[in-house]
Amino acid sequence: MRNDNETFVMDTLFRLTACASEDMLFDEIFSQVNKFKNTSSSLFFAGDDNIGKYLVYRHNQETSAKYLFLVHADRLMFKERRMEIFKKDYNNNWFIRGQLDNIISVAIVLYLIKLGYPIDCLFVSREEILESHPQIIEYLNQYDVDDKYKMIDLDIDIDKTVDGDVVNGGYITLSDTAHYMKLDRDMINEIEAYAMSVDIPITKFDSFNPAQAGKYLQTNPSNKKIIYMGLPLTCYHSPEETMSWQTVENTLNLLTGFFQSKNIKPCVPMV
Repeated sequence: MRNDNETFVMDTLFRLTACASEDMLFDEIFSQVNKFKNTSSSLFFAGDDNIGKYLVYRHNQETSAKYLFLVHADRLMFKERRMEIFKKDYNNNWFIRGQLDNIISVAIVLYLIKLGYPIDCLFVSREEILESHPQIIEYLNQYDVDDKYKMIDLDIDIDKTVDGDVVNGGYITLSDTAHYMKLDRDMINEIEAYAMSVDIPITKFDSFNPAQAGKYLQTNPSNKKIIYMGLPLTCYHSPEETMSWQTVENTLNLLTGFFQSKNIKPCVPMV
């Protein structure tokens, strides 16, 4: 069912699921990135007691990459910690179940770093209490004064109506209707056009989940733009969050394929 790259993502999910505290989770992410970064990359913790800590990965410590991923690494802590993959229906579709918010996005970004794609990433905390935006503001004020980053907020997505077709069909959300966000519509259109060219299904339903990107843009008015890419799931904020494995496959293929279509290629051999 899975190729080597998908196996990496699944194995990473199991490792992250086993982390019993936020500190352990951040330490595991640091360890994973440290294995894959190249000699010109930098990896460090930033922040303080006031705004919370966050982890920074810069592909090149001297210059910013073109794309910046925003991924929140904090999560609600449940006593039950497990991850499973299973067949849910007669169509032989596979699903994953566990507390996916938001280690699924962490695992996908780790995959991109492992491949050597020239991306920067903020693994932020305090998103679950809607307070990750000061970390984003601090970083951008230091490293993006010229507004050169193309920012991708990668997160899980929730549909209030729990649309089974969206969850079961491997869809990816590209929100274009969140009224409080300065969305990078050019990048949205480019990604959507690529997705259509390779038959990756996209949905644009207006979930209420782009809190991290929205809070940042609400509290720091500027010309900076962003996109929100979401991975739909059900049973939100529980140990039973469920997602189509096709969504994971499609996200991996969408991001790597889109980068390649923009002539953005891995810079180091795969580990």
